[in-house]
Amino acid sequence: MGRGQHNPEQIVNILRQIELAIANGKMTPTASREAGITEQTYYRWRTCQLVDRQWGTRRYQPLWPE
Repeated sequence: MGRGQHNPEQIVNILRQIELAIANGKMTPTASREAGITEQTYYRWRTCQLVDRQWGTRRYQPLWPE
């Protein structure tokens, strides 16, 4: 499986999809696999996700250059 490039909007949508699956009772590894990413990628992306609490919006900002 090749290394894919996801843009920030795709990352936020995938994270939201996984969070909904977890809220509905799925385990994190299962939810991340169904979304097409590994569990490690989910946790890495989650640490880089920024939430603007005032507006309730989300954006993805890498903590390190890729």
